[in-house]
Amino acid sequence: MKKCIIIQGPTNWLHYIKKAYLNCECDIIFSTWEEDEYKYSEKDLVIINKKPKENGVKNLFLQQISTLNALEYAKNNDYQYAIKIRSDMIPLKINDFINLFSKEIEFFYWHNFREGYLVDYFMGGTIQNMIDLWKIGRAHV
Repeated sequence: MKKCIIIQGPTNWLHYIKKAYLNCECDIIFSTWEEDEYKYSEKDLVIINKKPKENGVKNLFLQQISTLNALEYAKNNDYQYAIKIRSDMIPLKINDFINLFSKEIEFFYWHNFREGYLVDYFMGGTIQNMIDLWKIGRAHV
């Protein structure tokens, strides 16, 4: 099964992220914003996104756009499984972390504040299940 890790959001700590993922067994896809594109090298796989007009509750629309665009890229490039991690979360032992994910869809937290939202620290699943999950409320973007 072809797997990828999607690192979603602004990458203020890119040096540390790249160091943490140095021996990663999966391909890394960064999905970030137009103003961050200068931070990456030609070797990096980067999806550059335009920010929406509204951020959404707790930045849901920001998370949604950058996650969905990376998932669509992964789907179009024959990945079957993705682990999505926020750019401000850096696992210490990446391959051990990857091995924690094994199901069709796994996410670890839903917050009930205001109409509720996914807490997007990290999650994993089949590409299509992840796309279906992140399409929630897409009409508002």
